Amino acid sequence: MITLIGDQDWAVPMNRYFPELLAPLAHALPERCVVDGEIVILGPGGLYFEALLLRIHAAASRVMLLAPRSPAAFVARDLLALGDEDLREDPLAVPRERLEQVLAARRRRCTSRRRRATAPSPRTGSVASSKRATSRRKLPPPLSSRV
Repeated sequence: MITLIGDQDWAVPMNRYFPELLAPLAHALPERCVVDGEIVILGPGGLYFEALLLRIHAAASRVMLLAPRSPAAFVARDLLALGDEDLREDPLAVPRERLEQVLAARRRRCTSRRRRATAPSPRTGSVASSKRATSRRKLPPPLSSRV
């Protein structure tokens, strides 16, 4: 779940406004974690704040119309919690280091899955038949450079 948190008094779920972020974030991050970062939309001259504001709209049909036209990206800054471990009180460099470690471990896991999926089949020795056999399992999409 993507949640916008302001102070400690309020939180707004952002899933419906940025649906294109759900799959890449679920793939890139552990199930139970809190990541500090920014949702951004890139425009021709850099960050496009106005397009970001247009995405936060009451009508779901408008959100779905704008999502492919102005896709959002998430820029992760720090890992604030992992499972039951609270990292907010750690020295400033630690949450960033832990985020980098978690992302690297998830990336390695995905890469090894892809290698297994394209390895020759032990029965036939054919890569093609091995790919067909594993294509029934849905592998997570590769981590995009925008997440």
